Amino acid sequence: MRVHVIIPFKGVMESKSRLVSGISDDMRKRLVIAMLSDVISAVTFSKKVSHLIVITSDKKIENVMPKNATLLLEDKPRGINQAIIEATEYSINMNAEATLVIPADLPLITPQDINTIISKGKSKPAVILSPSLTGGTNILYRTPPQIIEPKFGRNSFHAHLNESKKMNIEPKIYSSPRVSLDLDEIEDVKKLVQYENHTKTFEILHETELIFSQPK
Repeated sequence: MRVHVIIPFKGVMESKSRLVSGISDDMRKRLVIAMLSDVISAVTFSKKVSHLIVITSDKKIENVMPKNATLLLEDKPRGINQAIIEATEYSINMNAEATLVIPADLPLITPQDINTIISKGKSKPAVILSPSLTGGTNILYRTPPQIIEPKFGRNSFHAHLNESKKMNIEPKIYSSPRVSLDLDEIEDVKKLVQYENHTKTFEILHETELIFSQPK
């Protein structure tokens, strides 16, 4: 099955503004790029992904893109759901049979997570969701790619559940503490440091006083 991974990226300047109170603005930007790089790395090492698409209005990330991936540049930010719709249409034009949307702030996701999700979604139609710790959606797998519309935003996990049921699809749930953890606020760092990991995100956090002040 041809599976395209879509990573919507808000942009270096706009992302993770809630972390500013804990770290410098320069360090926040480096952290944003590190998280995106970690997600891209996990996708790249998955043997079940056919193609990677990052959609953004930020040209600054060109140097972190793999050579065989696609960078879709928007003229201006149109919101995450519209970005996913555009990337999905692009994937369909490239004969994708399924799309897997992964946010750019999941530094602990692994190739094994991605492989397992894709393996669970071989039968059409299928929707696979993974909830965030705050009721959002950290994984949206769809086959066919347009079987439900993206509903990212507040309480998006339940919104995606409802969209699936409208289409008479019983969505599968992929539960993983790593995949549920997105790095939005300082409190999330406390959870992240509980994991022994070798991500670029962890390396950047080690350069700050922030990580050493969090109890393990």
